[in-house]
Amino acid sequence: MNDHRDESLARLLEYPGDDFAALLDAHRARWDDDDLAALAAAVEGLSTPAIQELYIQTFDFNPKCTLDLGWQLFAEDYNRGLFLAKLRTESRRLGLEETSELPDHLTHVLRLLARMTPAEAADLAAACAAPAVEQTLAAVPEDNPYRSLVAAALSRLRELAAMQEEAVPT
Repeated sequence: MNDHRDESLARLLEYPGDDFAALLDAHRARWDDDDLAALAAAVEGLSTPAIQELYIQTFDFNPKCTLDLGWQLFAEDYNRGLFLAKLRTESRRLGLEETSELPDHLTHVLRLLARMTPAEAADLAAACAAPAVEQTLAAVPEDNPYRSLVAAALSRLRELAAMQEEAVPT
């Protein structure tokens, strides 16, 4: 199962490169995603270094806004190490290459979810990914253009988590 929407969101949540605006436009067009209009308007006409600075200010300078899901869930607790190990094992099992980001970074988790079975993806989204991203979203200021991107990721994670609820017999 490879959901290209998850891959697209993952690419948008990476440290932005010269192609960020084009990736954003392509994502919005392909999935008819008007929820990212604020981000598109905010980056329109900005240089790549300016977009990168906005990204750094949003996700790197405030630990409460981190995209490292294990940090959101466990901080420096021993359980974060277990979570990282589990994600690394799953990534290897599914042929996902390691990057410079830790396995609990939202970009990595979105790619992992896209390769999991629907049941596995629903479980990970419900138990870990959605609750962690909820914390990130709560910390991103209302007027920050990246807030809409984090909200889009959370919406996708909730969709996946809902698949778990649908599979549970009543």
